Amino acid sequence: MELGYAVIDEIIYETIKNNWIEPLAKTNDPITTLQQLLIHSGELMCEESVRLGCPLNNLAQEMSPINEGFRGRITSVYKEWINALDEAFETGKSAGNVNSSVESKQTALLLFQCLKVAWVLPKQIRA
Repeated sequence: MELGYAVIDEIIYETIKNNWIEPLAKTNDPITTLQQLLIHSGELMCEESVRLGCPLNNLAQEMSPINEGFRGRITSVYKEWINALDEAFETGKSAGNVNSSVESKQTALLLFQCLKVAWVLPKQIRA
């Protein structure tokens, strides 16, 4: 189990932090930043990425139901990612780059779920 925990803590989390959380924390224009992040993610995709799916999602589906250590780590990563989206929308509203009527937390949750599906669906369709 310790190796799996290390993979989440030291590889998967660090990748998400560097590629999603930190860029969102540094922007006051989250819509443009999200577009750039999605384009960049698409450029990194290869056939193997599609075939294997998202490593964090795979662990969430396979290990969360049976191991509290995995469940806690995965939940923590998901919460931090959602909070980064929420805070980016709030910052964007303050800067005038996001409509003030946008409900940041709900929009963050919706976008996060859409991202998860986008990384899971191709794998499942190919199966």
